[in-house]
Amino acid sequence: MQTNTNASSFNWFIFGFLLLIGIVMACVTMVDLLTMTEADYGADGPQSRAQFRWGSLHTGLIIILLPLTIWLIIYWKKLHVFSVPLAIILSGFYYFLFFLTFTVGWVGMQGMLGLAIACIIGALLLLFHFIPFATDRHTRKKEG
Repeated sequence: MQTNTNASSFNWFIFGFLLLIGIVMACVTMVDLLTMTEADYGADGPQSRAQFRWGSLHTGLIIILLPLTIWLIIYWKKLHVFSVPLAIILSGFYYFLFFLTFTVGWVGMQGMLGLAIACIIGALLLLFHFIPFATDRHTRKKEG
């Protein structure tokens, strides 16, 4: 039980840290985009800017993400230590959707980078928790 408590605390620490970093980075980026002047653009004009866009890609992503989020909320207790890493990955997709929806240009790469980081950290946490889970289950099967 102590291991599960430590794993859960570690998961929540990582989730909170990534969430805080993501919110701060998104706010700083949006403030920078919204406060740019003509002098900041240069000769090429605004390569990146804050602008609302909604299309079929956005609709498709939200149609996929909302049921997955509802499923995760419903099965949160059953998934136990695996729920927070899955929430990290879902949060990465929402971060990507935010940048995809509210920005235009190269700054959208920040959303893709956030998604990649969330997927890598979420996958590592899933692997970190799955290996002891699988070995414990395997040893119990041998004993029983």
